[in-house]
Amino acid sequence: MSDPAPPPPPPRAPLSDAEIASGLKALRQNFKVAAIAHWAVLFGHHVGFEFDTEAFELDLLGVKPDTQVPELLGKILNTLANDRNTKCVLACPLAPHLATPR
Repeated sequence: MSDPAPPPPPPRAPLSDAEIASGLKALRQNFKVAAIAHWAVLFGHHVGFEFDTEAFELDLLGVKPDTQVPELLGKILNTLANDRNTKCVLACPLAPHLATPR
């Protein structure tokens, strides 16, 4: 005969409200980042945007600020305005490199 099946693990304690809220917050943030990355991959080449996932994550974390996010925001705004031929809508001192044609 074969060995008997091991006993089932003990039941887990239910999650606390704080644990559930923390998990939902992380999931919501991950979903937002995934949606932005999905848009950039699908439509980036149509609006002249080179998307780099690693640079995007480092920009969001503040390790390499202003490497992807300002240009990405400009491209999204241009797309929403239905004007793919505009180089950038962000002609401000904080992002002067975006106002120049590439």
